[in-house]
Amino acid sequence: MDSNLTKPPEHFFENILDRIFLLRIFMHYPFQGILLLGGYYGWLSLQNSENLSIWEKFFKVNHFNLPLLTSFVLFYLMMGGTYILNQIVDRETDKINRKNFFIADGHISVNSAIIQMFLVYGTTLGAVLILSWYKWFPGGMLYFSFFLVSLFMGICYSLPPIRLSARPGLDMLANAVGYGFLNFTIGYLSLTGWSWNIVVISIPLTLIGLAGFGATTIADIPGDIEEGKKTIGVMLGEKKTYYLSIFLFILAAAISLVIDNYILLTASLIPIPFQIWGLLTRGTKAALVTMRISNAPLVLISFIIFPLYFMGFIAVGILTKIYYKKRFNINYPALTT
Repeated sequence: MDSNLTKPPEHFFENILDRIFLLRIFMHYPFQGILLLGGYYGWLSLQNSENLSIWEKFFKVNHFNLPLLTSFVLFYLMMGGTYILNQIVDRETDKINRKNFFIADGHISVNSAIIQMFLVYGTTLGAVLILSWYKWFPGGMLYFSFFLVSLFMGICYSLPPIRLSARPGLDMLANAVGYGFLNFTIGYLSLTGWSWNIVVISIPLTLIGLAGFGATTIADIPGDIEEGKKTIGVMLGEKKTYYLSIFLFILAAAISLVIDNYILLTASLIPIPFQIWGLLTRGTKAALVTMRISNAPLVLISFIIFPLYFMGFIAVGILTKIYYKKRFNINYPALTT
């Protein structure tokens, strides 16, 4: 990507939009989808669901549910703060890989981004603490604890010297625990208290997160090597990372079958042919496709269960595409860029 395509904000309104899109508002959908699935299973635990038809479940779970909506918004904002931190730390790699232009190309200063990150973190954490204390979320202070751990893990993932994203193996594990356990649990505890059912469902979810993370590191191998950043993709190489992802998807499918969860079984099986295609095709474009397909089944299932989420996803996607075309003259989001 030609760096000349980026330019400083021309007026105040454009600067505000830069601040909004610095939160990477389109990139949250896999995590938010898992949170909503957690809310769905939490809701099922409160119902005599065996006596409900699939349509009754659909209409009942889609009744306006303010605690789950509040949890969705607060987690969305918290993830935005984590994406800001990631862009601050990875600004040199982003220059090489020609992505995330805001900080990498100097449109937003590092100090200004840090201030915005602390404002986002402080606001969300304060709101969650108050709402958890007063039992707005049925999970109470346990809900706050999981939210705090999720925020802390997001910081540890990007921030030196811990920087889990640059520690092969730990990068996959941290991403998968955040993707498959913490946000699912936060969604679950939005509507009810703790249950060991959370752990049972989270095992294949975490394996799906592990499997899907590999292609993410494959796509960034050139920039990571140049910066000296060690990820699972850099350590294993493209071919072995695909083998590992395929094995993990198969393992997730087997466990999903054992626990009789056909939602997770479907989400585990669909990406496997695409991972095999990526293994045979290779290259950055193939990695980007397999990365997106890895998350897609779970997100599509959350769209089906919560159609308002699907409409919000479409709206944010269209706005993001318009913004990036006008602001940077690039086609984003796109399947292979």
